Amino acid sequence: MVEQFLNCLEFLHEHYITHMDFCWFNLMVDASRMVPRGCHFCRAFDHDGYTKGDFEWIDRWAVRPVKYYLIDFELSRELDPTGNHQFVGKWGQDRTVPEMSETVPADTFKVDVYQLGNVIKKLTDRYTGLKILKSLAKEMTHPDPLKRLTAEQAVKIFQCRKLKWTARTMEQRVWKRTTPFIDRFMVKYRNFNTI
Repeated sequence: MVEQFLNCLEFLHEHYITHMDFCWFNLMVDASRMVPRGCHFCRAFDHDGYTKGDFEWIDRWAVRPVKYYLIDFELSRELDPTGNHQFVGKWGQDRTVPEMSETVPADTFKVDVYQLGNVIKKLTDRYTGLKILKSLAKEMTHPDPLKRLTAEQAVKIFQCRKLKWTARTMEQRVWKRTTPFIDRFMVKYRNFNTI
């Protein structure tokens, strides 16, 4: 997922497009191969919305590669390649961007990087097994935009680090930190998705 979104961000920036809302609720997954029977639009662990206890899913690793999508381009802008990429005001879901201001212009490309980095940071905080992404998230969310990575740099760093990951690291199961140990232990004996 992280690799696909980093590549997406780099692609947009290479074409002078800034998303300006590269945040949590705008990152989607095509779950059709993981949940072939589909799921109810407002009950994530029900197929039809009323039959309980029969939810069936297939692990992401078993149906890889899974496709991820960026949505909600209403705030996006195509920028002039020869002009500046500055913007004043509030944008997007993430209100923690340090340089967001009503009066001081900010580089929208650096804001996009911060927003995606913050999503990765939230994932590493909420789930186990993602420690390998912590330092990248930290570099992408540096409070000083001049010291923050560009999308291109983030992709290169991710690729370099990925080359060092073992198969065991890549296959490691990811759990919500709040998932009880017994549920983690029993998952191989029942068809229940804890994430």
